[in-house]
Amino acid sequence: MSNTVQLTIGGMGCGGCASAVENAVKLVTGVESVAVDYATQTATVEGVIEAELLIQAIEDAGYEAMIKAPSKA
Repeated sequence: MSNTVQLTIGGMGCGGCASAVENAVKLVTGVESVAVDYATQTATVEGVIEAELLIQAIEDAGYEAMIKAPSKA
């Protein structure tokens, strides 16, 4: 069953950094799609995935990541 994980990314200084994060996440087994937004410093990932593996891949690429807290209405 597919799920969506939203992450806050730290350490991205340019659009190239966003591309590097996106490429690192795409290598994680089970990822179906990834969208990294440099302006909001976030990533949305869909697939059969575990957030911990995504965070590890992003950290291995030299950036910080944590699960994004849901917005409060």
